[in-house]
Parts: sequence; structure tokens; C-alpha cells
Amino acid sequence: MSQFSSPAMPSPVANRLFGVSLLGHGSRRGRCTDEGLREASRRLAERLSGVAVVREAFFEFLEPTLEDSLAYFQNRGLRRVVVMPYFLFDGKEIKRDIPRLLSALRPRFPGLDVTLASNLGVDDRLISLVTERVAGALHGLGQLLPIGGRLPIWGESGPVGVILVNRGSRPQYDNGGRLRELCDRLSQALEDVPVEPAQAERSPILTIANAAQRLIEARCERIVVVPYLHFPGKVLFVNVIPVVNQLAESYPEARFYLASTLCVDDRLIDICVDRIRQAISPASRSVDE
Repeated sequence: MSQFSSPAMPSPVANRLFGVSLLGHGSRRGRCTDEGLREASRRLAERLSGVAVVREAFFEFLEPTLEDSLAYFQNRGLRRVVVMPYFLFDGKEIKRDIPRLLSALRPRFPGLDVTLASNLGVDDRLISLVTERVAGALHGLGQLLPIGGRLPIWGESGPVGVILVNRGSRPQYDNGGRLRELCDRLSQALEDVPVEPAQAERSPILTIANAAQRLIEARCERIVVVPYLHFPGKVLFVNVIPVVNQLAESYPEARFYLASTLCVDDRLIDICVDRIRQAISPASRSVDE
């Protein structure tokens, strides 16, 4: 039995498969986003085995597209589809672009009832994952080594600070509130280690450099930069790594560590399952009853 279902789930969902389109952003840089989303899709399909047909889709740059995904489900004879946006925050894509795309696509697939689920958002399981990434970076398990010209040294100590960097979005789509909430909760999970928010793009204020300066002023000696991104891609290589290397030169009294991106983790899959459950629950009254 799928972990998504329960013995009490009514027959309309238990006996009729629905489609899940796991929608990622897509990237021109490398193959990590491509292979990573396909692995996440594979794990999600295992979780929803016997309940849903899962297919990955990319919002831009890569294939299959969301239109390809909907055509696949229609050809399989499915009637209900949940689009699960594999996005961490409410940016322009979530608030404007994806809803517009769905509005344009729905008339082309009149036989499909398409529901847009919530994105991953702020969740304790993400806090747990990022906490592990911080600890890993301090023990030499960062994304790319060395960063800032050096590797962690066994036994080194000093006050720790964390910079949590997301991709960033224009203020009219994301005012940074969720990122700040995530930082507050991460600080609590790390037993009051200071955590500063930063955006890799589109913010003249929430920059990595400004966050580092605040941590230096707070006398942090070991600064972990956490790329709050799914996979290594353009944002990491162009907007994060060069800045961290420059900071290491500007603040020789501090030690900088670059944590791993989130990558594929079963906790992310668990969150997807919950978001899908929430998306179908109002229509089917099936999952929580």
C-alpha cells in the first residue's frame, strides 16, 4: 500500500489513478537540475505507487514541458492532474507565470481537471535538512571544495554564523518574509546561531556581502553560506561562489564554508506528498477522512 493512502481512503481515489506533474524550474547550466528532478520524480512515483502516475516537467529550458506532461496524462486516459511546483518560495513563477501558463493550457486539455498545488514553502523538514547541510559544511562536506581558498581543519573552533541564500525574486512577488521566517527557525534549530538572509539575485539590500558584514560585526569567525537551492546551477556558480570567494579575501580574519545545495532528499518528497494531499482533498474528501 502506498504511504500516501490509508485503509479508510474512499474508492474514487483508491481505484482511479490521477496524474502528478512534478514541475521544476529548469536550468541551462549543467545536468544537475535535469537528473535531480528526474530522481525526485522517481522517488515520488514510488511513494504514490498505485495511487498516481507521476511525470516530471520543466518550466523552462528543459524538456518535457508542462504541456508535454499534460498531454501524456490525457493520452493515458487520466481525468485529474495535480501540478506540484518543486519550488521553495512564492516568486514570480508561482504567483504569475505558472498560473498564466495553466490558464493557457487548460482549454487545450478539456478532459483534464488540473489543480495547482502549493510549493514547498517553510517546513520543519526543510529546517532539518538545512541544519544537516550546515553541520556538513563545517566538517568538510560542502558542495565544492575548497571554497575561500581553504578547507575545514579538524578541531578548528570559533563562533559560527550562517548565511541562507535563496535565488531571490522581485519584491512585488516575494518580500522576503518567508526567507526571514526560515532564518529565524533555522537559528532556533542551531541553538541560537545567528542566521542572516540573503538573495543571490534582484535585491540591493539582502545581499550575501551585507549578510557577511553583519555576521562579522557580530564577531562570527566561521561563516557557513548555505545555497538554499535545489541543485547546483547558474545561480550557484555565477551568483554565489564568486561572492563567497571575494568575501574570503575581504575578511581574512573569518573562515568561510560553502554548504551543499538541498539536492534530492526523502524529506522533500514527503513535503510533496503532503502538498498533493492538500491539493486533492477539497475536491475528493479522500485523504484525511
